[in-house]
Amino acid sequence: MYIISCHWEIEERSNGWPHPKNAPAIPPLVRRRLTSLGQMAFRELYNIKECAPDDDLPWVISSRHGDYERTQNLLTQLSTQESLSPTDFSLSVHNAIAGQFAIATGNKQPQTVVSAGPKSFELGLLEAFCLHQELGKPIGYIYYDQALPPPYAPELAVDKICIAMLLTGTPPQDNEAAVRLTYTPSPTLTTELKVESELDFIHFMESQASTFNISLSFGSFSMERLHG
Repeated sequence: MYIISCHWEIEERSNGWPHPKNAPAIPPLVRRRLTSLGQMAFRELYNIKECAPDDDLPWVISSRHGDYERTQNLLTQLSTQESLSPTDFSLSVHNAIAGQFAIATGNKQPQTVVSAGPKSFELGLLEAFCLHQELGKPIGYIYYDQALPPPYAPELAVDKICIAMLLTGTPPQDNEAAVRLTYTPSPTLTTELKVESELDFIHFMESQASTFNISLSFGSFSMERLHG
């Protein structure tokens, strides 16, 4: 399998390849309903959609905490006996951002939403890999998350992060940037694993390194940079 397009944002910094020429802006009526995390995710969803061979793309969406700002607002309103915000209530579920994007773009393809603790990036990627194996068609994968506010422990090294990629089984054309992605299952379970692979993945994408590995408790991903 190949990653033929990848875009990412860390707080206020963004990068990726290839750069879409005509990625649309978020419609104003939709943007008003999104938090800053939702707007970050929308930008990268649009970037990958513009690189996809078909308008409708199956998506796997992964996030450990989701759009916690809405949950925090609801809990605060409950604690002060205020009326709950209908917008926060309806958009507080874990698949809300993905659902808003599907409505905005008219995408009727399946969407799978994953939350897997500190390994959400890796296990979301595995879900996308398996979905591609099952459907045999291009798959969009996006991971986004944000650090929780006090008094919760700061479980992320950055405030906000988003990574989106287009996965396909078709080899890239000559001189097209791509990453070959291979998954190898392991016969034994491993419990001591490095966390924050999403940051290491971005460092790999921004560097000139030729290979990168992601370990799971029951297997591993191997990545090899092709062309660019």
